[in-house]
Amino acid sequence: VEKSCGEVTRQNCSYFVNPGYPSSITNMLACILVIEKAHPDVSQIRLDFFMFELLGPTNGTCIDDQFIVTGQNTNSITPIICGINTGQHIYMDVDTVTGPLQLNMLTMRNNLPRSFKIKITQIKKGSPLEAPRNCFQYYRGVQGSIESFNYQAMKGSNLPIIPGYMNNLNYAICIHKEPGYCSVTYTSTAPDGTAYPFQLTNVDQDGHPLIPPGQAGAEIFNCPDDYIVINGIRLCGERLNDASVQLDFTRNYPVTGK
Repeated sequence: VEKSCGEVTRQNCSYFVNPGYPSSITNMLACILVIEKAHPDVSQIRLDFFMFELLGPTNGTCIDDQFIVTGQNTNSITPIICGINTGQHIYMDVDTVTGPLQLNMLTMRNNLPRSFKIKITQIKKGSPLEAPRNCFQYYRGVQGSIESFNYQAMKGSNLPIIPGYMNNLNYAICIHKEPGYCSVTYTSTAPDGTAYPFQLTNVDQDGHPLIPPGQAGAEIFNCPDDYIVINGIRLCGERLNDASVQLDFTRNYPVTGK
């Protein structure tokens, strides 16, 4: 079931689309979809971004376009999202609230094409689809890829390319433990040796990078503000390498977490 601006959905599965989808919109838009629980036992809402092309952030802040979620559990914080995020997904915990969830799509500029199609799945407590509590993203399978929000902007779209993730992100990405497996290895290098773009920059009080260009950073001194945490270690810089095996910080090296 497809729903658009000013509508309400109560289905276990539905889609939030821009007016006129699959055609793009080019005008300013304030679009709200209300999600009511299909059943009192619904504990989570999962959103899959089948198509998500908005203007990207300006210096890390979503100014021109914004996707805002409200109505979830108090501690289930969803940041404002913008940019190119087709293929991403997010979870919201809703087990402690009875009121509706609202999806707000705002576009602030004319004459630029935007498109969105978001799958909405309502998940009951105890369902195999349920993610661990407070997991903003949840991945299954023995292999796959994890990308920051707006990572797809580097691959091009019909919109001006504005790469980079948003400011003030703080969320958990969870990996389902598959039967027979005891650890997860993360790498920023493709099987053919090509390095995927990886950049988490930190600067000192004078605005100078704490990590030299082309190197990996680890721990709080090198990664005070922007970082990912794998196996309890902060990682940042322009290479992925925790130095547990490879001491050359100019090289990417797989990082294994339990």
